[in-house]
Amino acid sequence: MFGEDPCQLIENIPGKTAPIRRVRDYRQAYKAIDKAKGAVKKLSKARKILEKSAASLLSKARQAFQEKNETIKHQVVRRFLDKYVYRKVPALLLRDEGFELPAAVSTTLAWLHCREGHWEQAISHARPSHLSPGPLVAFAATLLVDRGRTKEAIELIPKLGEQGFLAR
Repeated sequence: MFGEDPCQLIENIPGKTAPIRRVRDYRQAYKAIDKAKGAVKKLSKARKILEKSAASLLSKARQAFQEKNETIKHQVVRRFLDKYVYRKVPALLLRDEGFELPAAVSTTLAWLHCREGHWEQAISHARPSHLSPGPLVAFAATLLVDRGRTKEAIELIPKLGEQGFLAR
């Protein structure tokens, strides 16, 4: 369905001047992506750095909100939110379902997994709730159709609304 490279369908991969690249927790991974110059093995290392950074941030979020003796330490929570969430360019987003990665990071991870041929991981990074409607959700739907998972792809159509090529 895609020809040679389905990864070229992913839009909004953060460019060299994207604000997310200045976030301390992700800076090293984006530098590694730049140094990779498209080489899949080097991109794989960059992906691992980005995933490790994201996992560390999500772990810190869980720890900050963890109950101790049936109370949550409000100062710890406030410091965490101020440091990682309530920023001009947040390292994490707070949603109804919990913390999520910013769209730029999810897009980058979807692209990196796609470049390595890890379709399931690319799809999972393309489907977080804060990305709908959006081109990355359309990418996930397209990959699902290509993998014969049409029912799952159709479930994403309401999230697309009137946007995207799948809505037509």
